Amino acid sequence: MLTTQVNEPQIANTVVVTDNIGMYYHDYDALLTNVLVDYAYDFNTTHQNGTDFKDIYPTLKFINGMLKGSVITPYELDDFIYGGFSWITDFGQTE
Repeated sequence: MLTTQVNEPQIANTVVVTDNIGMYYHDYDALLTNVLVDYAYDFNTTHQNGTDFKDIYPTLKFINGMLKGSVITPYELDDFIYGGFSWITDFGQTE
């Protein structure tokens, strides 16, 4: 789950290099900042509960399940750190 929020976005130091459509002078910093604030508000509203990437990318559920069962040794042998994970067929087996 990724929780994000955009706080106080601001655009500064805009410079009109060429005015081909006759916009003349405007306070583009304030104008574009207002547009950005509206986008930020919409983003914050639609993402207030966070984004669950497992719903977007189903493969992440699989990877998350593998990582939960992962074991990595604190020891090193021949410049390797050994690790492993439980596979789905490992569950339910008794030894």
